[in-house]
Amino acid sequence: MYWSGDEDVRNEAIVNGMKTDRFDEIMKYFHLTDNSNLDVTDKFSKIRPLYSLMNERFQKYFQQKKNLSVDESMIPYFGRHSAKQFIKGKPIRYGYKVWIFTTSLGYAINLIPYQGTATVKAVPGLGMGGQVVLDLVTALPQNCFHVTFDNLFSSLALAEELTRRGLACTGTVRANRTGDCPILDTKTMEKKARGSYDFKADNEKGMIMTRWNDNNVVTLLSNKKGVEPLGTASRWSKKEGQRVAVPQPNVVKHYNSTMGGVDRLNQNVGLYRCGINSKKWWWPILL
Repeated sequence: MYWSGDEDVRNEAIVNGMKTDRFDEIMKYFHLTDNSNLDVTDKFSKIRPLYSLMNERFQKYFQQKKNLSVDESMIPYFGRHSAKQFIKGKPIRYGYKVWIFTTSLGYAINLIPYQGTATVKAVPGLGMGGQVVLDLVTALPQNCFHVTFDNLFSSLALAEELTRRGLACTGTVRANRTGDCPILDTKTMEKKARGSYDFKADNEKGMIMTRWNDNNVVTLLSNKKGVEPLGTASRWSKKEGQRVAVPQPNVVKHYNSTMGGVDRLNQNVGLYRCGINSKKWWWPILL
């Protein structure tokens, strides 16, 4: 494109600095690791040195913001590879899935590419999602942070393990992962007024489970945040024909304000994604 004769895309600085044949030659022989010594058990072995270097640099320049979040991200790829994923409903449906640990501002701290059951060693009671969180938080230099994650990762067992490690945590919980907590069930909560909530605290384990009725019933588990101080959220009321204030537990406010780090990172990456094509399967990850 830069060598095109069309003035609107031609770049004289690149044309004068490198010929197209030289660029094609570099593209042909460019690699990130020694292909004669690849780990056959690692689906990302050809690009593993890059991930290791990036994680090292991310953690070196991490400014230690208190509120952190864990989520999944997608790198677009439409070719063939055993680690390629399809996730319905995502902005990027086809590609490589990556577990990412970020600050609430979108600064990446640690990355783990998903490669099926070989991604991490699942621990009984935690599952893959819980173990992913534990692997990601090992990058933290000290235990004075608050980690937020969604119901893909969260469980009572994970919250207890993070508590033992001295980390604060907050996450949404699926209705079937509340254990024997005597909190009001979702069907009962659905019949209550919008903004209604229920919570149960386990002082021995330091856990607080909160269930809140908004557009849908949402359940949150935290070892740091609870209902108080109770706030309000602005919602549209069809009955009154205007926006009204409904009660909102503090744990919900904290979750909403700290969970968007990976989304912000995806937005930043999407704005500057490079469009150079290549037959190499790992090229989209590099760019």
